[in-house]
Amino acid sequence: MTNLTLPGFGPEPPKDMDSLKKQAMTCTKCRLSETRTRVTWSMGDLHSPLMLVGQGPSVTDDTTGLPYSGPAGEVLDAVLAAAGLSRAMIYLTNCHKCVARQKNDPANVRSATKAELSACKEWLDGEFQLVKPKVLVCLGAAAAVWLLERAFDFEKQRGEWVQGPFNTRAMATYQPTYSTRIREHDPEKADQIHRALIEDLKKAAAALG
Repeated sequence: MTNLTLPGFGPEPPKDMDSLKKQAMTCTKCRLSETRTRVTWSMGDLHSPLMLVGQGPSVTDDTTGLPYSGPAGEVLDAVLAAAGLSRAMIYLTNCHKCVARQKNDPANVRSATKAELSACKEWLDGEFQLVKPKVLVCLGAAAAVWLLERAFDFEKQRGEWVQGPFNTRAMATYQPTYSTRIREHDPEKADQIHRALIEDLKKAAAALG
């Protein structure tokens, strides 16, 4: 399991989220800082027992500075509502805070490298320390592998409870836009994925008690 610590903060994390965000806004720890428009920070309830973590910002998020602000956000809002949740009820963030653009196609994103994820790790660690969630939902396989176990098998373990970082009860579910990407060539599977995402979020909501 990923051993999330606080290497950049010494013995204690920042005292509040504003302090953490202020530090992150000027971060230059990796090359993503050279191509970002702005740092994409978190949103939601700073005291929520439920944290959702995606892989990283979209190109739209790079413009707004907010997570899931483009088409992915529309899907996320819909499935949250279907599960009886809303952004105001959760804490929403990403593993890395700056958009990872494809070199030859800057209008699209790529997966962040391990070095880029590691450089951003202290900000996510600080978020965990300050929010203190009880339940963690990883949105997509990349977030699940980074936050849970390197050998995490998304296809087999999606929707199952596992031990997460900082003593959270964790599960992985689909990236919100996955169903929309495959709908044109496999509408039946797209519907299945959409329903599974809603059911996973309902399970997370129920775990809050």
